[in-house]
Amino acid sequence: MFMEIATTVTVLVGLLGAGVTYGTDTFAAVVWDSALKRLTKAELTRVVGFVHYYGDRRLPIPGAIGAVAIVSSAILAFVGHDPAAGGLRAAAAVLTLVWLAIYFIVAKPINARFTEAALQGNELDDGPSLEAAWNRVIIPRVLLLAGVIVLLGLSLYHHHSG
Repeated sequence: MFMEIATTVTVLVGLLGAGVTYGTDTFAAVVWDSALKRLTKAELTRVVGFVHYYGDRRLPIPGAIGAVAIVSSAILAFVGHDPAAGGLRAAAAVLTLVWLAIYFIVAKPINARFTEAALQGNELDDGPSLEAAWNRVIIPRVLLLAGVIVLLGLSLYHHHSG
């Protein structure tokens, strides 16, 4: 009974962590780009810089908790002799790692450029092209997190129906 509760709780925590980031990325994909295109370079630098100043400091907390929970839920499933649920959760962990790679390789360096410029009161001349590069990876990031959420949900369904 303890193992079942622990497994379910870790999946739910993983879902919440992924859900926070999924919602943030979905907002960026659906609203952010359209709104930012209406700003001057100076406004773009300031808005994007300060959003990432706070976001890059606060959002890793639920993201990290969620990622650890996702990996833990896969381990618990395998230890609990539920390889199907473990496989679904391991796949969710892999998608999370791919999301993290895209974030650290593409998005985070761009975020840092905007943040540094905003904090110094500077305007980024290449701000629009940086934002365009950031936007090129937002749909893949949304799709990866949607996959994480679906896989975790399916793993709960499988676990409780199997």
